[in-house]
Amino acid sequence: MLLKFSEACKELQIKPSTLYQWVSAGLVPVIRVGRVLRFDREALINWFKAGEFLRAKRELLKNRSGGANG
Repeated sequence: MLLKFSEACKELQIKPSTLYQWVSAGLVPVIRVGRVLRFDREALINWFKAGEFLRAKRELLKNRSGGANG
């Protein structure tokens, strides 16, 4: 089942800005159809359960604090 952007945010219980950042950084599984983003629900849940969202959060925090080099 493919989820729309807003549905993926609800599924992960995150803000749209967070999901946009994860997509832009290539940290979350996404399907691009032209300019439209879709998310495979099963892949998204597996990604979340595998703890990859924690890595994504760390990456965003590291990039915000200017620690991208190390």
